[in-house]
Amino acid sequence: KSLKIISLDINEEMIKEALLLDKKYYSAEYHLSLEQCLGYFERNNQIYVMLVNNDYVIGYLNFSPITEDKYDELASGSCIDTSIQSKDICQYKCNHIYSAYLSSIVVDEQYRSLGYGNMLLKALSEKIINLYDKGIYFKRIIADVLNDAGKALAINFGLQEKKATKKKTIKAEEKENN
Repeated sequence: KSLKIISLDINEEMIKEALLLDKKYYSAEYHLSLEQCLGYFERNNQIYVMLVNNDYVIGYLNFSPITEDKYDELASGSCIDTSIQSKDICQYKCNHIYSAYLSSIVVDEQYRSLGYGNMLLKALSEKIINLYDKGIYFKRIIADVLNDAGKALAINFGLQEKKATKKKTIKAEEKENN
């Protein structure tokens, strides 16, 4: 068994393991319930990219197409991602343009500084290209980053800092996809 990136064939057990990482590294205000995550996943089963080592999730990210209203609300800094409800997650349709929220980029501490965060973002880039090839486009991408490592990953991904909010998160400016 070895390290692998999985963006299809995600299952409930993997989502549970990802939530354990959230609980380990994010403050309680950012914790989601399993029911919330399964609701998102039911709306769009392509929102996760998981980094798995020996069949255990050691890192993941969530990249969700969201409604324009929810995007604008997140971009304003008036709420955080835990306010996202299942109805805010969009289902992919061909020849449609979306706004997206990049959240919960986390790698377990013992695997940090080994390039795995960048590996997750590279897999996300490939996923976005594959979706583009299927006629699924993104016009805006936003992320909240909670620490310097997250900020470095967001900048590496091509996002630009927009503003700091009251919660000391940084809203990354939308990245236009051509």
